[in-house]
Amino acid sequence: MRSRNADNESPASQPQTRIEAFCRTLVADIFNNTHPAALHAIAPQFLGELAYIVALGIAEYDHLPTNSSPFGQHILAISQLPNEPYIVPWLSLLDAEPETSPFSSACFAERLNAFYALLESRAANTNEDLSVVLSGGSDLCADFRRGAQDQERVLLKTRQGFLGMGPLETEVGDAVWVLAGSKTPVVLRRGLQGRWRLVGEAYVHGIMHGEAIGWGNPLKDLMLE
Repeated sequence: MRSRNADNESPASQPQTRIEAFCRTLVADIFNNTHPAALHAIAPQFLGELAYIVALGIAEYDHLPTNSSPFGQHILAISQLPNEPYIVPWLSLLDAEPETSPFSSACFAERLNAFYALLESRAANTNEDLSVVLSGGSDLCADFRRGAQDQERVLLKTRQGFLGMGPLETEVGDAVWVLAGSKTPVVLRRGLQGRWRLVGEAYVHGIMHGEAIGWGNPLKDLMLE
């Protein structure tokens, strides 16, 4: 079988920030049946998902603000949470975004406040504790979460920095290949006697539309088990 190893070249595509590339990868760059996913559509949904995670952490450790205190004003409380190492790096990435980016800190603060306002409204209407309402998720990120979870994939990163979503069975040491005639990249695993075993198809951001053909890498013959 003729193929090219997709990890023999550094990523080359339109300039994207790390957050944008990560966001597009999670939904395979498809949102509401549209490819490429519209940035103005996926950015608020992604920030809504991040707001949900932050709010869950604050609620879990009794740092949930009251009605008189906007949720966005409690960002500093995040640094006091036991799971802070998982949250603060995200805030640093948001701070690094250009001011005009839909993933900027200002956009996230707006999303966070909108998220909290929705929680307050639901809690008032149902007489439930905010933490109970929070555990049910939010409409602010439902479409994004559905698009990411429906794939039943795991996040992967190649040695050259490509982000992708691979089969659940993907392991460290597997390789991403573009097989001649295949519509999508695949994850292969070394087998016995120089053969390869197919793990499954993958979404790899930046090489889904024939980009690997232009890299000049020679085709190789390989044998599948």
